Amino acid sequence: MEMVLKKCSAVFGCGRNQNEAEDACEAKDEYMIRNGALLLQMQISSGHGKGSTSEPIRSFSAREIKEATNNYDDRLILGPKFYSTGYRGTLEDGRVVAVKSPRGQHPNGQVIDFFLNQVVINQIINHKNVVKLHGCCLETRVPTLVYEFLPNANLFHQIHGRGGSNSIAAFNLPWSKLVKIAAETSHALSYMHMALAKPIIHMDVKPTSIYLDESFTAKLANFGFSVSISTGEDFISQIAVGTSAYMDPEYCITHRVTEKCDVYSFGVTLMELLTAKNPMVMMNQQRNLVDYFVWYMQQNQVLGIVHPRVLREAATEETQAFAGLAVRCAASRGEERPTMREVAIELRRIHHAAKQRQI
Repeated sequence: MEMVLKKCSAVFGCGRNQNEAEDACEAKDEYMIRNGALLLQMQISSGHGKGSTSEPIRSFSAREIKEATNNYDDRLILGPKFYSTGYRGTLEDGRVVAVKSPRGQHPNGQVIDFFLNQVVINQIINHKNVVKLHGCCLETRVPTLVYEFLPNANLFHQIHGRGGSNSIAAFNLPWSKLVKIAAETSHALSYMHMALAKPIIHMDVKPTSIYLDESFTAKLANFGFSVSISTGEDFISQIAVGTSAYMDPEYCITHRVTEKCDVYSFGVTLMELLTAKNPMVMMNQQRNLVDYFVWYMQQNQVLGIVHPRVLREAATEETQAFAGLAVRCAASRGEERPTMREVAIELRRIHHAAKQRQI
């Protein structure tokens, strides 16, 4: 018992008395049992089974997480999100990682499920354009996630800067990289929709869910809202989740989750890439990026809202093809939208054309 208390003291603070150390140790064990049971239940329910690409992950202790983040040092914060805060961490072997920790002191069961779902989905998906999950810690109240560290942050920061404004000056993407990132993301989504035993729908496709490594390779992330669709079914029904400015309007009415939900969100993302306009900011101004973009397309004036850097670097045919694809993806009815496979093929064609011009 004495050895256990010493270990708990090291994790939860040496200045605590014996009773506090016992309480902390009991809480840690309680979290481990509860979170482990929930994770197992979710893994079984996901039902991917034989043929799954399930990846083994490491189980981190609470002590290892505290040491990696220097006791959750504010100076290591990568950026807060609605449910989580990201930290730059360093493991004992020297590897730099991203540690995703829940926000708030009293998270509910919904938040716990949100974090555990990311573990389940990340284990199923093994793709070069999906962020790699190194492991998780089940000893914390809400599981803490440990991912590969991606130095170029996410696509949102490349478009809008850290502040997230609509500033044109913040846009920092050459056309060739922009198309490459879009093509790689579509490839990851197409894989999720078509290459697994049960299709996985991301349900939160947007620039903050697309991370970039040192060579600006796209890495799809944030699978907290993701769902699997059973074999033989075209959709599942659930309460609307996601980010409002990117949500499929048809899904908001019917609550039916299909692959076309991701296609719509990706279409909004393509429009954001072309214009550098933040759809969330526009929504707060009682405006809609999709309506705005479609109106300019209908007037044959889409080049008037494309970002100046894109106009300078892209061929007109490439810009128009990219814009046309964005509009088709964001069609109001799911049946009018292309599949992600068709989207990936078209973006690969545009990317190839852009590369050929540079030769």
